[in-house]
Amino acid sequence: DPVHKGHIKIAHSAIEQFNLNKLVVVPNANPPHKKNEVSTDFTHRYNMLRLAFEDVDKVEISDCEAGEGKYHYSLYTMRYFRELYGEDTYFILGADSLCTVHLWYEYEKFLNENRFIVFVRENDVELMKYFEEYKSRGVKLHLADMPFYDASSSKVRESFKLGKNPVDMLTTEVSEYIMQNRLYGGRI
Repeated sequence: DPVHKGHIKIAHSAIEQFNLNKLVVVPNANPPHKKNEVSTDFTHRYNMLRLAFEDVDKVEISDCEAGEGKYHYSLYTMRYFRELYGEDTYFILGADSLCTVHLWYEYEKFLNENRFIVFVRENDVELMKYFEEYKSRGVKLHLADMPFYDASSSKVRESFKLGKNPVDMLTTEVSEYIMQNRLYGGRI
């Protein structure tokens, strides 16, 4: 939050590395693990994703978790997608998420029911500890090389807060959307 060029590179990389037929991006309407954090309205995050990925082949943006007031759990979202697309469905996550997945709702069921693609940066010792532990318990994990891109959503938000437009980290369409809707506290 917001989507940046690094996310687009990861999508391209996942499609190429795993020969995916389709990659579905799902913004979470009400993330239970971010109860005390301010999150940009779902509609804005959904719209920015549509703009960022509109020219990316094989990527679809889903609003399956839309809806105010209730939490949406990855366990149920993946059950929905496996029913829709079959058992050959992956959940894609970054190394940081794998290291904290034990804090997620019913994480044991989530890990045991799904197949995962985990994007890792070089020499991530903490990730490898979790990766080896979960792999030894039978969790279906596949490592993917993280394409280098020096951007993060927190850097983007901070730039806007300081009155700067980080155009090098965003697509033009997403940058314009943020400015038009005065997101992230910036007044550019």
